[in-house]
Amino acid sequence: MRKFFNGLVMGILLSAVAFFFLGSTYLQQSRARIQREADAKAAAMDITNTVDPRHPKLDLLELRDEEIRAELKRSNEIIRRKPRDIGDSEAGPDSDNRALVEIKGKYKADPKLSACDISVNCAHGHVALIGTVFSLDEIGQAILIALESGGVRDVTSTLAVKVVTNDIQTINP
Repeated sequence: MRKFFNGLVMGILLSAVAFFFLGSTYLQQSRARIQREADAKAAAMDITNTVDPRHPKLDLLELRDEEIRAELKRSNEIIRRKPRDIGDSEAGPDSDNRALVEIKGKYKADPKLSACDISVNCAHGHVALIGTVFSLDEIGQAILIALESGGVRDVTSTLAVKVVTNDIQTINP
């Protein structure tokens, strides 16, 4: 009987320890998920940063249709760098994740870009945009939105324009 009681107590203790460790891990994961969702919702709600096609920064950064077309003909990619402020902090995995959430949230909030197929990658503040859009203007908007996001140093875009004619999709570089 004593062995049974000792085994029962040992089983209860091991179960309590396992429950404590698994529960705290689950709690941390839940908190991180809730924070990511809150960040995404905040970025999506920031409609004021949605880019107007007549935005003056598009001219300043040479992101109008004719400049984009010429640059795509030359190199099949568009690269723009953000001027670095003295107060900028070093980029890292946390700032990369925040930048990704902010950029994707702004794309979803933008009525034109939300329908586009844009993949966003960020490493050490360097953002890469890959995919397809429906116009050259949308390439400029996508680059500008990415550049205006926190933690971004530069943006490299290999976005291509998708042309739809008679249910046939072709991609123009």
